[in-house]
Amino acid sequence: RLFVRHASDGKSAWVIYPDREFRLDRVAASSGDRYSNGVSTLTVESDEATLDEGGARLFSECKRS
Repeated sequence: RLFVRHASDGKSAWVIYPDREFRLDRVAASSGDRYSNGVSTLTVESDEATLDEGGARLFSECKRS
């Protein structure tokens, strides 16, 4: 599972793992919302989210529960 918490101002998102969490700042995107810290990138389009880390896709087609 992928847990994400969005900041109330929409400028960042937190990815939450059982052993750690990290912040991603909002970056420009041609469509949807994109958040990144230079290593990890969270992309949210429509009802789906993907998470890439270090060039590898860790999560894809994630839906809100």
